[in-house]
Amino acid sequence: MNGFIKEHLEEYLSGRLGGERLKQFERRRQQDPRSAAELAAMADNASLFEAFNLPKGELPPVPDAGFYARVRRQIDKEQRTPFWEVFLEPFILRRVAVAACVWLFAVGTVTLYRGGPPRQNHMAESILTAPPAVADYYVRLGSDLDMNRDTMLSAVLVSSR
Repeated sequence: MNGFIKEHLEEYLSGRLGGERLKQFERRRQQDPRSAAELAAMADNASLFEAFNLPKGELPPVPDAGFYARVRRQIDKEQRTPFWEVFLEPFILRRVAVAACVWLFAVGTVTLYRGGPPRQNHMAESILTAPPAVADYYVRLGSDLDMNRDTMLSAVLVSSR
């Protein structure tokens, strides 16, 4: 838009521009078709604001008693968010998704672990319940506890081969 038009736009829209300046304004407006379209739109908007002007001596309307309280109540009602809307925020949503994945992993691990092969007995239990064949090794226990411990250790190592 032309600098002269911008400078005198307010006066033109309010109808206070007159004389030589009005002629110059009209001439420049006709030279630039784009500014003419913008001026037409601005003139339409300005006419809408004239509806707000009250006639001389007329007082603005006064709202009913309780108007502001009703408006405030309505605003508060619209601003309240439902409790479930918090879970739709990206930060919370990511945390819930990660927690669900961890939970599914834990449940899957327990399910796979329990569904696997039967638990093996410990080495000591297997020796006590089913002693190994004597032909593989000879175990001699006596009154010396250190010697008995070493003998049992060697028996466990031999049986684990």
